[in-house]
Amino acid sequence: MYKWAGDQSQHDFLMYRLWIASADIAADNGWRIPKGQEYLRKMSEIALLEVRDPGKWREDKAKAKYMGMDKSTFYKTWRKRYESIYQVLDGWAQEGYRYVQRKNTELP
Repeated sequence: MYKWAGDQSQHDFLMYRLWIASADIAADNGWRIPKGQEYLRKMSEIALLEVRDPGKWREDKAKAKYMGMDKSTFYKTWRKRYESIYQVLDGWAQEGYRYVQRKNTELP
C-alpha cells in the first residue's frame, strides 16, 4: 500500500529490507563502494521516495544531489546500479498488487 495509498507505516521496514537487498546486489555484481559513503542506503531511500513521489525524483540531477555527487558521476557509474535497486522495490510492489488482486477475487 506504500506505493498506491501513501501508507508509510512500513517505511522503516521497507528501507531496511531494500538496503539489505541492495548490499546483496552490490556483492553479487562486484560494485566498489567508496569507503565512508552510504550510497547503497541513499539509493534505497531514493527508490522509496521515487515510488511515493515519482515526479520529484524522475531526474538524475535530483538523485545525484541527494547522493552528494554531480550528475555526470551519477549517470556514468550509479544510474544503472540505482535502477537495479529500484527494480527490486518495483518487483515487491507488483507482488503486493497481485496479492491484493488475488484476495479481492476470493471475496464472496
